[in-house]
Amino acid sequence: MANQENKTVAQIITGAICGTVMIICALVYVILGITLPNFWHPGWLIMFAGGMTCGIVGIVTNTVSDLKQAKKREQENKDKE
Repeated sequence: MANQENKTVAQIITGAICGTVMIICALVYVILGITLPNFWHPGWLIMFAGGMTCGIVGIVTNTVSDLKQAKKREQENKDKE
């Protein structure tokens, strides 16, 4: 298990959102697979969509975090001058 102290806020948020998204996708996949005939094969696209959503969430949260850090560094450099 990864050490929580070394994780950034963006990583913690990304993990929480992605974990939730994938659990919801798995539940929807299983429920629809059980209730709808012949859904198992095309239903895997739900899991694909969940993975893509996690990728997008990761990109967005990391970008926002990086922009905030850059802005903070820029402000600190202006304050030093």
